[in-house]
Amino acid sequence: MIAFKTGLRFFLGIHHPISYNKPKPFREASHLRDSTKEKSENEAHYPILGILLTAIGVISLIYQGVPFTTREKVIQFRPVQAYREKKKMIPLPPIIGVLAIGGGILLIVAGVRKK
Repeated sequence: MIAFKTGLRFFLGIHHPISYNKPKPFREASHLRDSTKEKSENEAHYPILGILLTAIGVISLIYQGVPFTTREKVIQFRPVQAYREKKKMIPLPPIIGVLAIGGGILLIVAGVRKK
């Protein structure tokens, strides 16, 4: 029964309380230098993403919605079928365009400052 309990504790990740008092191994600061290199490489894409986001914002302000067409079956009589096409639009609030333009400008500025 004792072996079953210890095996169950190991399986569930429950360890003896003394194991929590063990000192943790020392971590060197080399991991910090590696993360800053990756961060600067990722920040190189900020101006490109900013330009794309600004363009999407301008387009959303111009069109003010996403148009699409649906086909609806009107008549179906054995081999004869008639369809009607309806043009619909999903409206986009202007605040989405304004926020996209503002976010794009912030990304462009952040990307230029980091270089």
